[in-house]
Amino acid sequence: MITINSKEVAKDLLDFIYDSPTAFQVTENLSKILKENGFVELRESEEWSLEKNKKYFLRKNDSALIAFRTGNDDPARAGFRLIAAHSDSPAIKIKPAPEISEAGYLKLNTEIYGGPILNTWLDRPLALAGRLSCRGDNPLFTESTLININKPLALIPNLAIHLNPEVNKGIELNRQKELLPLIKMVEEDFEKEGYLLSLLSSESGIPTDRILDFELYLYEYEKGSICGLDEEFISSSRLDNLAMVHAGLKALLKAEKKDATQVLVIFDNEEVGSMTKQGADSPFLANTLERISLSYSYS
Repeated sequence: MITINSKEVAKDLLDFIYDSPTAFQVTENLSKILKENGFVELRESEEWSLEKNKKYFLRKNDSALIAFRTGNDDPARAGFRLIAAHSDSPAIKIKPAPEISEAGYLKLNTEIYGGPILNTWLDRPLALAGRLSCRGDNPLFTESTLININKPLALIPNLAIHLNPEVNKGIELNRQKELLPLIKMVEEDFEKEGYLLSLLSSESGIPTDRILDFELYLYEYEKGSICGLDEEFISSSRLDNLAMVHAGLKALLKAEKKDATQVLVIFDNEEVGSMTKQGADSPFLANTLERISLSYSYS
């Protein structure tokens, strides 16, 4: 039977998942919680000067993060104690040319990210979130802005059963045709180009001529819930892998001071092979551990 404490943890997990629709919001929320608990943010481009028994974190690509508490002893002797998880989850990603107008509907042009169970995306309201890359004051660098359109703005409907009588025998969904979400009914002469860009501009307050690119994902609009007669179960999207992210965060925050340096590492892009600069197959973790070892003295 679920206890009061475990129910509180479950509710906190559901809140964390709801506030973290993409890897970008996961990392942003982790950063906020870490700062509230006394962690100091470091930057890879700056010199580090670390102290014993202090708390630090750094981000990469807005979607990966390493947080650590230095120990009582030199890592060369006491070592590191690590927990690892990943910030990304299976999702439906918006393609660069995002609008399709067909049969009186405006659809979003999408692709599958990672390994979702496809039929769980049907017949439920979907919202949109991710990151915008924008033109800033410095022409050599873009500025990143997170966006979360937390509205039921899209839907991938099932076909009515009398038009698809074999559906209950198992139907393989065509990813390129049958997983394109509807967002609007349109007339035949509707100008689809630039519609999503205008929506992003309206929601973010950033002029359309400043938005250069986007990385956007659909996510389930409804919040997860605790269920079961005795409330033993959790029903939510993105449990892979935000349940582990949440557990790792709570473990680091509650851990007692030790000789070893305690590390939480949250990689991105595990769903697509981890072979990015912020993925587990990168030198991000190894380089960070090396810098920790070289950045302070235990003498």
